[in-house]
Amino acid sequence: GRQRYNYYYKDFDLSDSSSSESSSSSSSDESDDSNSSSSEEHKPKREHFFEKQQYTEKECPVKYQAQYVEQGDKICFTSRPLPTCASQCKAFEKAPKYVDVHCRDITDSVAQLYKQQIRKGVNPDMSNKSVTKTVKFFLPKKCVHVY
Repeated sequence: GRQRYNYYYKDFDLSDSSSSESSSSSSSDESDDSNSSSSEEHKPKREHFFEKQQYTEKECPVKYQAQYVEQGDKICFTSRPLPTCASQCKAFEKAPKYVDVHCRDITDSVAQLYKQQIRKGVNPDMSNKSVTKTVKFFLPKKCVHVY
């Protein structure tokens, strides 16, 4: 952890890091003090930059995928793909949305096939299926990586 921080630090202000290094040779106590005070001064700029970098790194694209919900002895499929996060990502903000679904018996072989396809990331064509009801889904506005 520490190495990486120093590397970032040097990137920002070489003169600063070299001065803190020279003071560290004189007394370790003093260097800790000067380090914390000098980093205080630069903090907003450096942190903002660091934050921003982390942030762009962490965001992942929202993909569109058919979804299903199991309710008792029924399984319902969304009639069109919905925004969803990839498996290594999670929703950062969610918004409720009412979505049309087509429901079948959970034991139905076609329903099982659809379920398998969705789990594999394939979107079964539901456009010609009748709308059974409307279900409230919480859809991600943005996805971020889970570390």
